[in-house]
Amino acid sequence: MHLVEKLFSWISGAKEGERGRVFLTFIGLLCLLVSYYLIKPLRNSKFLEEFDPSKLPFVYAGVAALSFFVTKIFSTLAKRVEKYRLVVGAYTTIIIAKLLLGNWLRFGGGKIAVVCFYFFASVYFLLAVATLWACINDMFTVEQGERLFGFVALGSTIGSIAGSKISGIIANSEYREHTLYFSIIFLAAALFFVLLAARGSSGQSSRRPKKKEPEIERGDFWSELRALAVRPYIRSIALSVCLLAVATTAIEFVSQGVIDRELAREQYNIHFAQLQGADYETLYKLKTKSESQQTDYLADLAGQNGRSVQELQSLYETYRKDLEAQTRSFFSKTYEWQGWAGVLSLLVVARFLFPRVGMRYCFSILPVLSIVAFCLFGVTVDLFIIQVVIVIVGSLNYALNNAAKEILYTATDEETLFRFKPMIEGPCMRGGDVISSILKLSVQFIAVTLALSAGAELNLFLAITISVLLVWLRFTWLAGKEYDRQRKEALDLDIYGDDDDD
Repeated sequence: MHLVEKLFSWISGAKEGERGRVFLTFIGLLCLLVSYYLIKPLRNSKFLEEFDPSKLPFVYAGVAALSFFVTKIFSTLAKRVEKYRLVVGAYTTIIIAKLLLGNWLRFGGGKIAVVCFYFFASVYFLLAVATLWACINDMFTVEQGERLFGFVALGSTIGSIAGSKISGIIANSEYREHTLYFSIIFLAAALFFVLLAARGSSGQSSRRPKKKEPEIERGDFWSELRALAVRPYIRSIALSVCLLAVATTAIEFVSQGVIDRELAREQYNIHFAQLQGADYETLYKLKTKSESQQTDYLADLAGQNGRSVQELQSLYETYRKDLEAQTRSFFSKTYEWQGWAGVLSLLVVARFLFPRVGMRYCFSILPVLSIVAFCLFGVTVDLFIIQVVIVIVGSLNYALNNAAKEILYTATDEETLFRFKPMIEGPCMRGGDVISSILKLSVQFIAVTLALSAGAELNLFLAITISVLLVWLRFTWLAGKEYDRQRKEALDLDIYGDDDDD
């Protein structure tokens, strides 16, 4: 064995015969996450450029509805199309959509284009990553998953770092309007590498345990959901994913307003603070006004300062463009730090925990730390605290927790991977967005009705969210406990056989 192969085996845990497959899946996930992290900061900055953050609960509810619709189409096709052809078709559709949206945004699509882009960017990735991971799950056994998925998932984390870094560079360059085109290249590469790995796979799915689950005929979406619900182990995973979305969406609701306001204040101080009659709150809310109202305010400001209306309109457009670029750079830098924290959690924490600690403990780390984060929000919320929480919770979500979740899937059958997993990673996760949106809108209604202060409204939302997260902790524990039981039973019965590919 060459020195490079030995080094790769030591780092990845791959044995002879596994190294090529592990490397290709690692690179495939890396390219997928580069593609996504070129899009994610752009999605957030474009939305905040055109809309007030208070609109996010409505948008998330709409995203969830669209996700249900897209997953229904995918689920219907999954019954008729061979699995790898289905993945190729899904990725081809995503690439075409990116091309169309890239041109629309680039040539002045306005608010409608931004809304469509936000919906697309919030829906497509869940389908893309779920189907790619389904292919990867299909290539490895339970034992291989525990040994290799920490390293394979590291590709995602490194991809998020690289994508965030590239996004920040593009945001401050003359190519900022070409971001979607760059993301297409990496998305196509991700598909290529995983399909290449699948060609070298030796049919690991045939060595999966045969599950004694109730047989239910496939039908409409709700019958599919019922079929998922009667399987306790898969149901626990699905509810864990759903409640994870409640937590991450709640963090978005708390953080987006703080980020937008603080960065807008910085740009206000650069462009408008020196003008007589300029008011930060009025200028900040100007993006929510009609075009005629914007013109009236800028005309009045121009008159007070002896400037032309055209000059003030140009200054306001510069303010908006600089704010969008700064916001995109802020998210890019935050996601980059998130990625480095994810690398640490996978290389150090995961490599230590996965082989030695039960999955019920590994899968429950994120809920515990999320509860701590929301308690911290109740004490103070500023830009630094927001950034720290996004980095820590995000790194655990996309690295340690995601790897643990994918290990749980290795104990399932092919039907779960290609029939139920897209449903779990799509509608079930988006169901969590809806729950969080309903909670947020309900709290806003209560705050208006009872004339609560902004601080009291925030604390009420945090208290309700924390109670939901305690339920999340319960389901992560149940899913991990059941996996540990199945693993012990499988190893005792030796039903997996020797999966050493030497």
